[in-house]
Amino acid sequence: MKLDKIESVIEAQYPGLVDQLKSVLQEVRIKCNSTDDSIVYAKEIVTLLKNFAKGTPPPIDPSGREMIGSNSDENADPAQEPRGDKNNTD
Repeated sequence: MKLDKIESVIEAQYPGLVDQLKSVLQEVRIKCNSTDDSIVYAKEIVTLLKNFAKGTPPPIDPSGREMIGSNSDENADPAQEPRGDKNNTD
């Protein structure tokens, strides 16, 4: 199945989801520099999908980005996250 066909099926069921996913994925391509960044973006996508599945997509802020989540971790802008090595206590 071609990507545009898949997008049209998703868009029919969840209007706006495709554009919002594309926005996050574009940001990933530009700004994702570490495993920590990947985790932040993955959480953003999961929250986005959960909200659409509930029928309540998050509001969009003035810059066009969604305001995802209700706690500070989910609302954190991955671009503002510290980069590089962190002291991992896992």
